[in-house]
Amino acid sequence: MGNIVETAKCRFCGQMTQIEADEKLTAAQAEEQATMTCNCTEAVEYQKERQRKEKSNDECICLVWRECSTGQEMR
Repeated sequence: MGNIVETAKCRFCGQMTQIEADEKLTAAQAEEQATMTCNCTEAVEYQKERQRKEKSNDECICLVWRECSTGQEMR
C-alpha cells in the first residue's frame, strides 16, 4: 500500500476519491487514478476502452517480440 494519500476527482462526474500512492502524483495522475476507480457510467466506459487499448498494445508487443526472437518477418 502507498504511504501518500491524496484526494482527486473523477474527470467525468467530479466524485472525489482518496488515492493512495507510493510517491507524490501530479494532478493529472491523481485524476486518472480517481477516474479509473469511479463507478459512474462515463468512467466505466473509459476504463473499458483503456483496457481494450492496453490489451491491443500488449498483443502488438508480443507479435513484435516473436518476430524478433525467431528472425522471421511478420506477414
